[in-house]
Amino acid sequence: MTLPHFQYLEPKSVKEASRLLQQRGGKIWGGGTDLLSLMRMRLEKPLFIVSLGAIPGLSFIRYQKGQGLRIGAFTPLASICSSSDVKEQCPMLAKAIEKIASPQIRNAATLGGNILLDTKCPYYNQSPLWIESGERCLKAGGDQCLAVRGQDSCYAVWSSDTAPALIALGARIKVTQGRQQRWLLIDRLYTGLGDRPCNIAADEIVTEVLIPESSCRVKAAYRRHSQRDVIDFPVVSVAVAHYSTKKAADFRIVAGGVDPAPKRLLRTEALLNGQTIDGNLARQAGAAAAREVGPIKDVFYPSRFKREVLGALVEDAILACVADGNAD
Repeated sequence: MTLPHFQYLEPKSVKEASRLLQQRGGKIWGGGTDLLSLMRMRLEKPLFIVSLGAIPGLSFIRYQKGQGLRIGAFTPLASICSSSDVKEQCPMLAKAIEKIASPQIRNAATLGGNILLDTKCPYYNQSPLWIESGERCLKAGGDQCLAVRGQDSCYAVWSSDTAPALIALGARIKVTQGRQQRWLLIDRLYTGLGDRPCNIAADEIVTEVLIPESSCRVKAAYRRHSQRDVIDFPVVSVAVAHYSTKKAADFRIVAGGVDPAPKRLLRTEALLNGQTIDGNLARQAGAAAAREVGPIKDVFYPSRFKREVLGALVEDAILACVADGNAD
């Protein structure tokens, strides 16, 4: 399917890009891998595309002891998962990115694009003919969510691989709007609304990700289930980070594919924190995780299936974090 007509803009600075977005609207073009697909399906029809490709200083990977790991939002995913700094300081992030799509797509796709990935739903991510042939879902302009009938909130699910890993690692993002900049914890970026998943203004641009020093070199594991090991978005994913000190051992557990936003499993964490982890407690945590998620039904995977998979992934990731050797 051909692309709709649009005007391609190529600003030379973040300030100029923000100004163009404010004045003309449109969509940000990073790697374009997700946006192109949405435009071909006519789910997005922006009149203007604001490319970040000509702006210097948005693609970098730097680790500084005492400060942490900084990654530019325009950095290609392939560069991140092959970086020696990322593999040494945050190997879970590298492992998560290796699962995304294909090598060709990872060469083009950017970290910022994956962080801001749109939610996915089989009732919405369809051709115009398919959508027009039946009842419209809430995200497509209808009155109710078709995936979870009777709900007046959209339950399109969050399917990014990087977001759960970055939330588990306590990452922050830098958001630029004109001359103003602000830092926020990445989990505050997400609204939990499937039709409006990111809490960011139209002229705000994510420019940098910071993983703090306290999260570098922690034991962490990323697990996912998908129809195919690569290419497909995860059906269910989980990122687990194990923060161990002399006084206590705390976990951060984040699930993807089960909610309109990456979901921090706080009750499951509370079950583990400060405890000595063994197989039995890990199984209990997996069962607790399965109970903690809300409505997650879609046409391909019923709630029971997703809950069982989530429980198994959480159990496996916890055991990987406490095993001898490096988790992944």
